[in-house]
Amino acid sequence: MDKDKGPCIIAVMGLELELDKNKGYYNVVPKDTTATGKCSDEQANLNLTFPEGSINFMFVKNKNYYHIDAIAFRFAYGSGHWNGSIQNQSLLTTDNGYSVKCKHMPVININETKIAMFDVKLQAFDFTSGDFGKEEECYQDRNKNLVPLAVSLASLGLVLIILVVFLLARRKRSEGYERI
Repeated sequence: MDKDKGPCIIAVMGLELELDKNKGYYNVVPKDTTATGKCSDEQANLNLTFPEGSINFMFVKNKNYYHIDAIAFRFAYGSGHWNGSIQNQSLLTTDNGYSVKCKHMPVININETKIAMFDVKLQAFDFTSGDFGKEEECYQDRNKNLVPLAVSLASLGLVLIILVVFLLARRKRSEGYERI
């Protein structure tokens, strides 16, 4: 990004725009996309430019972590024009020096347009040897992994309750009769 310091953001991700509700989808094609940006000690911009428009990600670094704070986009296709921005988002919050990996990023709503990020791996700031740092799983993926565990534990609890009720019911029936 900055020619003096080298890159301050490295990212691998898929991006898709959903234009309004009935206008369709647009996938950002990597080979047609140019990445530029600016870096400082506490902020970094990643600007992705493609033939139909651009998407800009603003990263902010705090004392112990960094995150995507703002996203802005512009897009023109045929006779349609879309643009918008959001700020103060705290998306993909990750500890400093770590990269974030996310398969299930939620869709980001900006005006009537949605931006979907998928298969994300990125890191801003604090690189060692110009490569990704140790990975942290994103919040959305951690929560998706908890759902099967919660369902399994609930099922196990239900089976145990049924077993206890069955044993108690059987025990009460046998108490009323004596063997001769």
